[in-house]
Amino acid sequence: MSIPRLTQLAENTPKENHLFQLVSSVGDGTGVTDLIGAAPAAYTITPGAGEKFTLKRLNMLEVDGSFNNAAGYGAGSALTNGITITVENAEGVIVNYTPKPIKTTFEWALLAGVDSAVVGGAGADPHMVRWTFGKGCGDIELDGDKGEFFKVDFGDAMSFMTSIHILVQGCK
Repeated sequence: MSIPRLTQLAENTPKENHLFQLVSSVGDGTGVTDLIGAAPAAYTITPGAGEKFTLKRLNMLEVDGSFNNAAGYGAGSALTNGITITVENAEGVIVNYTPKPIKTTFEWALLAGVDSAVVGGAGADPHMVRWTFGKGCGDIELDGDKGEFFKVDFGDAMSFMTSIHILVQGCK
């Protein structure tokens, strides 16, 4: 009896139209991508003129001393203003995915359900979020010609964190 070999088909490999981009201060994956600023800040994914993005998933990895405090954010207390996630253009908010801003670590579950996991241990603890847009609101469409962008707005300084990175996956 032979064991079937697993192979990755060519059509499943990354192509030019695949999008794997860090949320950043510039919007194109460059600039600040470690979101632990000393002041409140917003980070975006922004298609250029003539580009359209279909966002399918957000993956976030945060590291701090302790994410096991359900009343706080990381090892700190609850955020004062919280984190909001929107799609916007020059005229303002088109869609607000966080009518209740995220102020504690465990409130990420409002978006990601059980795909928000904390791994406790000695030293730096990770918090991982996988928010698959199609399992809730559907894929997020952004049109660069309309000036649309996906925004993660940290209403509080996040300098107490060790690191925060958000990667969005989708198609161009």
